[in-house]
Amino acid sequence: SPPLSRHFPAKPMPLLRHILSLVPGLAAALLFIVALRDPLNAPPLFVVWLVVFLVSFIIVSGKEARPGAFWFLAVPPVALVFGTCAFLFLLENRGVGIAVAVGTSMLTALFGYTQFLFVRQPARYQSYSLESLSLAANLAAFFLIGASILGYVSLLSLPQWVVASTVLGVAGLLVAETLWVSKVRGERLPGLVIAGSLLLAEAAVALLLLPVSFLVAGAALAVTYYAVVGLLRAHALSACGVRVVQRYVGVALVAVVVIVGTARWI
Repeated sequence: SPPLSRHFPAKPMPLLRHILSLVPGLAAALLFIVALRDPLNAPPLFVVWLVVFLVSFIIVSGKEARPGAFWFLAVPPVALVFGTCAFLFLLENRGVGIAVAVGTSMLTALFGYTQFLFVRQPARYQSYSLESLSLAANLAAFFLIGASILGYVSLLSLPQWVVASTVLGVAGLLVAETLWVSKVRGERLPGLVIAGSLLLAEAAVALLLLPVSFLVAGAALAVTYYAVVGLLRAHALSACGVRVVQRYVGVALVAVVVIVGTARWI
């Protein structure tokens, strides 16, 4: 498919907008520092971060933020930071928590800066950068949110429909953003999003039946997301050949075997 690029006239960019593209990542780092010390403060601070992100997104994007479809680009960083906040609340290993927080902060800052280049400095924008970052951020976000949902359901003994409905909504947003940023348009988009979301929701409910930790279940769910979204994307772009199917299915099967084989069953 043609690269996601726009031909904006080259104009000098004010330093303020340049800095604002990095602010969400820096603000996320501050949020996680507090969350690691006192997870109960994470929800209100996430709301503050969301306001900061939206202001930064609108200012950096300018007129491009007016079309509704352009707001798809807000999905990966918001989902990633939200998933990390929820994940840190359940995580007991502080070292892993710090690693996740640092990774999320860096990826959020990189995404914001790439969006800035895409909108304001197209000559410096590398083709397919937003696509690649969206794929990585959405996969990470789905793991964090999926693992958190499964963890909270087990912890609070919530019914299965909570898992199914939540995963359905989250998967719908992430799958739609992934396909949109990959230049999938038209009548096919809703059908592909619905199909992918339903498959992932069913996978999440099935994983509840396995006696494994929420981390293992979240990792298996993320692998399923990787395979489902990869195949949907390839199909939408008319690139779903035998080798592509073998690659996604093969990687997913190997990953699941490794995850389940090394997991501690409870």
